[in-house]
Amino acid sequence: MASRDPPRRLQKALFQEVGSRCPLCGEGEVAKLIIHHIEPWRQAKSHDPEKMIVLCANCHAKAESGDLSKTDLYDAKRGPRIIRFPGAAGVTQSVMGDGNVVAGRDMNIRVPRGSRLAALPRPADTVCDDPRKVGYLQYLAKRYNQFRAWDAKRKGEEFKGGFIHAAYAREIKYAIRTTPLDQFERGVEFLQTRILNTFVGRNKNARGERVFSSFDDFDGQGDISEPGSD
Repeated sequence: MASRDPPRRLQKALFQEVGSRCPLCGEGEVAKLIIHHIEPWRQAKSHDPEKMIVLCANCHAKAESGDLSKTDLYDAKRGPRIIRFPGAAGVTQSVMGDGNVVAGRDMNIRVPRGSRLAALPRPADTVCDDPRKVGYLQYLAKRYNQFRAWDAKRKGEEFKGGFIHAAYAREIKYAIRTTPLDQFERGVEFLQTRILNTFVGRNKNARGERVFSSFDDFDGQGDISEPGSD
């Protein structure tokens, strides 16, 4: 009978895959990281690296309880990788991107709370330079979570948001707040499409109802009514 513990070589590969950090929350203390079978071990009785992921103890508990869906976990597994390189004055910076440190592209710096790196200037020419644009992207992400939460409630399930941001970073290669201005339209299209593909979005769209505010109509809040009350 196969052992529940993966072979050491596979364990090492899985840790390398996520840069020895939880891909969901960024936890980097190795002692708190756990290998999780996305497809439950009790069912598969095998170690398929494509169906396994390293998580911190907290995120692992959420995955085991069902607070994190398999889709959420596969999204995290396929998401941007986290790499590490020495920053100024010997400080280590955690960076998400394609691993091209020299070119410096597709990289979003994750700054630990309370770190002196928190004073780093924001990237130039991003949506942060236009409060209305960054606000609209954030509104669309919230609208998506609102629709998903309503659908989960309808099914009697629990929904915890946050993964639209991981999906956005995987597709656009930047976090919402660091999206380059020239990628704004692409980011909008991605989020609007995800909203329209939700159960609520499809139904509202089929009835000819407004699914979300357009950028032209966006007033800083957008349509924040409950999906089921429209």
